[in-house]
Amino acid sequence: MSKGQEQVQAALEICRHVSGEVLELMTVEEEWKSETARRLGCVQQVLDGVRDRFFLSTKLCLPFASRCEEEATRVHETLRLLQACPDVSAQQRFTGALEALEKAAKILEERSAMQGMAIT
Repeated sequence: MSKGQEQVQAALEICRHVSGEVLELMTVEEEWKSETARRLGCVQQVLDGVRDRFFLSTKLCLPFASRCEEEATRVHETLRLLQACPDVSAQQRFTGALEALEKAAKILEERSAMQGMAIT
């Protein structure tokens, strides 16, 4: 497995773990939990969809795959904060981290499509 594939797999596993923990939160609204779980599911679909693309076998993917893993880790860290101190600001930090992860996954998906790129 290439480094890029490992990073995407790590981000995918973090998303799965966080998604399960979000649904178990007792201190937030059910609507927020279900919407957050849905969004994490969308990120998981994107990451799962790019896992086997050729792009992840190249060094070109490393900044994008690394960013996904970093953002997934940040989501997990902010979830820990939300669990420890369930206030509005912790929830906002978590939401901000999730938005950054969604953006990173979207960029990786776009780059991995390799449209207009020629391999020589």
